[in-house]
Amino acid sequence: MALLRRFTAALVALKQFEEYVLAGLFFVVGCYAYIDARSWGFAAGTWPRLTSGVVIVLSALVLLQDVLPRSIRSLISDGDTMFSRRQKEAVGDDTPSTDHDEPADADDEPISPAVTTALFTVGFAVLGYLVGFLWATPAFVLAYGYWNRIDWSKSAVLAIVGFAIAYGFSLVLGVPIHEGVLTEGIVP
Repeated sequence: MALLRRFTAALVALKQFEEYVLAGLFFVVGCYAYIDARSWGFAAGTWPRLTSGVVIVLSALVLLQDVLPRSIRSLISDGDTMFSRRQKEAVGDDTPSTDHDEPADADDEPISPAVTTALFTVGFAVLGYLVGFLWATPAFVLAYGYWNRIDWSKSAVLAIVGFAIAYGFSLVLGVPIHEGVLTEGIVP
């Protein structure tokens, strides 16, 4: 129990660096995915290389936001993108919210949402490595839905959709994402 308290205290201390922790994690995962996708051949590796390239560039922008020009930095740091500006203009800022299912303010949470997302991402990667990403996808969706207090029926539907997308990805590209270290050779 004391170890869990220390771990939680360490995560709370990371709250001020949450953008950098998450961006650094995505940068490392993107680099790994880009390098690993080179061994898959041209057809199967094109989509992973493109998406990981986008992740690398965007996470590098977040990591380097302090040295970027002010016009680009404002798009990254204050969360005001051209899409959110258009949405604010279309809806108007004075529209009251009628959604009562919104989660509590992020400042009220002991662990920041960025650190939580980073932990779930690492957990998904480890579980995918162990049992295969095809099987880890629905487990990840269910766990993330539970953490965010999403209704079980909605989480189950999202888990089924995630499994179907992962299965389709596996069929179309012929990538063996159903195998992990522990399930290699067990699952046909």
